[in-house]
Amino acid sequence: MLSKAVGFIKYLLPLIVLVSCQSKKLAVDEKKLVAANHSMKDGAHVFLSCIIDTDLDTCVSNFKKKAKSPYEKNVVANTIFDIEPDASYEYHRQAYQSKPNELFFIQEYAIEEHRRGNYEAAAKLYEKFSQAYPDNFRVKVWLADCCMNTGKVDKSIQSWLEADHPKHHIEIETAIHEIYGAKNLYTKRNF
Repeated sequence: MLSKAVGFIKYLLPLIVLVSCQSKKLAVDEKKLVAANHSMKDGAHVFLSCIIDTDLDTCVSNFKKKAKSPYEKNVVANTIFDIEPDASYEYHRQAYQSKPNELFFIQEYAIEEHRRGNYEAAAKLYEKFSQAYPDNFRVKVWLADCCMNTGKVDKSIQSWLEADHPKHHIEIETAIHEIYGAKNLYTKRNF
């Protein structure tokens, strides 16, 4: 009887290890991302209509209340990042912490850390994202900037060269603006 149990465990253990390893892989749950975008569509429409007629604080507060899942929080964070950066950061952080292997949460949280000057943390997240998308030139540019800001010049140059500026210069300028561009135009208008 004991030998049968040991044999069963020997059979089951590799299967458990395989399933465990598979669950830690980076992934994109497109169905949940699309579902969150659809579920928040009406809220986003109301939010955008609201900011025309009402103060931002009320609009943002009402929109944030609609986000329940990490995917919905990601949608809200992406919508309000240039209006209420602290709330955007917190929602991206929560989404990432709840699903640390969701690629788009990794990327968005890396951008948030980058904007805050947390270059080391952002670089680690960009490198993690690059495991799944090694040819993403935007992430290469952001990683180059983080490496330059942390004194890793050789790695910065390597990432910059991999971004292929001559081929992607317009998109690279947009990517740099996404990190360093003005994020408070709505807030200024509201004021």
